[in-house]
Amino acid sequence: MRKRVVITLAEVVEQQRGERSYDALAKLVGITHQGVNNLGQGRNTEFPKVETLVRLASVLEVTPWGLMCATAQGLGIDMGLTAVPVPRFADRLPPEVAELPDSVRVAMLDLIWSYLDLAQNLPRYEVNTPAPEPVPPTLAAMLQHHLAETGTSYAALAKTAGMTTTPLHNLAQGKNSEFPRVETLRAVSRVIGVPVSEVVAAAAVGLGLWPTGPRSEFARQVPPEVDDLPEETRQSFADVLRLALAALYSGASKTATATRRLRSVPKSD
Repeated sequence: MRKRVVITLAEVVEQQRGERSYDALAKLVGITHQGVNNLGQGRNTEFPKVETLVRLASVLEVTPWGLMCATAQGLGIDMGLTAVPVPRFADRLPPEVAELPDSVRVAMLDLIWSYLDLAQNLPRYEVNTPAPEPVPPTLAAMLQHHLAETGTSYAALAKTAGMTTTPLHNLAQGKNSEFPRVETLRAVSRVIGVPVSEVVAAAAVGLGLWPTGPRSEFARQVPPEVDDLPEETRQSFADVLRLALAALYSGASKTATATRRLRSVPKSD
C-alpha cells in the first residue's frame, strides 16, 4: 500500500515561490530574511504569527487555511493535506463582482462556457456549488464544552494538561490572538480526548482562518472546470472582470475602494 503523501509548509514555499529569492519573499511578507528562510527550510518549530501566515499565503497564491494545514504537517500533525492548496478561481473573485450589471455578468459567463465548449467539449450545465461546510467549533468552544460536560474546573484541567490555569483560561475564553504552542495543542488534545488535528483546526477557526468559499452569486455560477484551464486563459477572464470593475469604480468617491478591491481579482506576476 502506497504511503499517502502530505504537503508541508516548506514544500509549498518551494513550489510556489518561483524565481523569487528568500530576500524578495521576506520583503513581500514583511518579515526578516532569516524568518522566511526558516519557514522555507522547515526549520520552524511553532506556527508563525497569523499575520505572517496570511501574508505569506497571499504572496504564494495559496489559501490561508491550506497554508495553515501545511504548516501543521511540517510540525508533525497530519491535517490530511495532500496537494498545494491553490484557491479556486471562483473563490478569489471579490464580492463586488455581484455589483456589475446583469448584462456584463451574463456575457462573462457566456464567454467562459463558450471557451469550455471549445477547449474541453464541455456542454453547459447548471452549476450547483456545494453549500459551505459548517464552520467547526473554535478552540474556546471546544474547551468550554468539555468543561461543562465533565464538570471539570479550569485548575484541574490545567493540571492534567501540565499547564498553569491562566493560559488555559485564556484559551477557553478565546483571548489568544496567535496559535498556541505545539506542545499546548497536543496537551489539550490529550486531556479532552480530541485528535490533535481537530484541536489545531479549532484554533485556526478561532483565529479567523476558516475558508469562506465563493463570495458572490456570480462566483457560485462559475464552473469548476475553469480551474483546469491554462493560467493564461484564466488570466484573460480575470482581466475582463478587472476592467469591468475598474469601469464600475471609476467615480471619484469609489477610487479608494476600487484600488483595494481590484487587487483581489486573480492576477499573474
